[in-house]
Amino acid sequence: MSIIRDGFQSADLDVPVVLPTLNLDFANSQELDPRITFSRGSIGTFVNKNGLIETASANIPRFDYDPISGECRGLLIEEQRTNIVLNSTTLSSHNNSGTTEVLTTETTSPDGTFSAYKIIGNSGAKARESIYTNSFTMSANKSYTASVFLKGTTNRRYAVIWFDNTGPGNAPVEGPFYGTAAFLDLIAGTSSNSIVKMISYGNGWYRCYITATVGASNLTNVYFNVSLGSPNGFSDTGQNNIYKYVGDGISGIYYWGPQVEEGAFPTTYIPTGASTVTRNPDNADMTGSNFTSWANSSVGTFVIRGMGGLESTQNGYGRFVGLGQGGSIGREGLSTRVGIWDTTNIFAVTNNSADVVNRNSNIAASFDGTLRRVVLNGVASSGISRRNINTIFTQIGLGKNGNSSTNYLNGTLSRVAYYPRQLNDAQMLYLTT
Repeated sequence: MSIIRDGFQSADLDVPVVLPTLNLDFANSQELDPRITFSRGSIGTFVNKNGLIETASANIPRFDYDPISGECRGLLIEEQRTNIVLNSTTLSSHNNSGTTEVLTTETTSPDGTFSAYKIIGNSGAKARESIYTNSFTMSANKSYTASVFLKGTTNRRYAVIWFDNTGPGNAPVEGPFYGTAAFLDLIAGTSSNSIVKMISYGNGWYRCYITATVGASNLTNVYFNVSLGSPNGFSDTGQNNIYKYVGDGISGIYYWGPQVEEGAFPTTYIPTGASTVTRNPDNADMTGSNFTSWANSSVGTFVIRGMGGLESTQNGYGRFVGLGQGGSIGREGLSTRVGIWDTTNIFAVTNNSADVVNRNSNIAASFDGTLRRVVLNGVASSGISRRNINTIFTQIGLGKNGNSSTNYLNGTLSRVAYYPRQLNDAQMLYLTT
């Protein structure tokens, strides 16, 4: 049995040729198939084909691009998140200690406008020169992620970011978040501590983010801080030393788009004004005849190219696709673990979700009444996994569960194809290499 990949027949000589009955090529088409029902009850941002952050209106799908390579990553699917930083676009709710914030025309911001601020160390100011957000509360036993876009200058290339709840501008060594800070080189794009990560957005901009998990009690009056770092760079030792620098009233770093959200990883930027703003989840589904026109509930093979989110997602692992029957029963799916998932088991290539995190991966998964196989980037699952499938599915969720709005991918789907046969290992290897 031969198969077709990118318009070319495989080397197998068996006949007949098998074509996919569903072929959603989001990366190349940048549009939705009319059989897909899509909703998102709010605005949402994404990186456009020019590498700039753009805002999509409510219920408009987002097709995300790599800001460095310019490659379209595909359909962006994210869970609901809220930015609890007020006035993220104007900084009018921000405070400072030894700094001045100036709206600058020296560089464009990540959205291509002149909306970035230059954080300048005041001449003769005290050693710790910081800008910090409005105070907020962190709930017990929750993780929070703070992120901000930063860009260095020739004279000021270093920065430090951290949480604190001991008082405005205090160093993390003085509070419960000891060890959560990092010294950043905004020219080299390096961090002194893996707890703070940096993602390049081009034109010298990096999105820098940090995650902290709260203990058994709520934390009140928490701030997210950005400090100008010592010109001695990584040669300074000790958390207090890396802040020691007297400003000259002229030089500084560029600052844009601060965000604090509940969750263990950052999602796309959510601009705010005088109140917090919630970005609703992306829901893309095919139901009824839009599903049954191409699907066979008892047998088939999914071939997917996609990128999982930065970290683990809500309620376990995010789904590339999810099959469902409606209600709370009959859930099956292909998850970022990577494997075929159901209510009791995951049949996986690997238990390491990092294999599909923040990079494109090619995945194939086949199933029938008793046999399931998974292939990731040309590597087949070891052994044979068996479980009866006795549910007649009626719908599919793209980037989430098929029968509920949970387990969002928090990533992108480049292509989703479905073959109405259970392809063998050789054919799935051919499709994923």
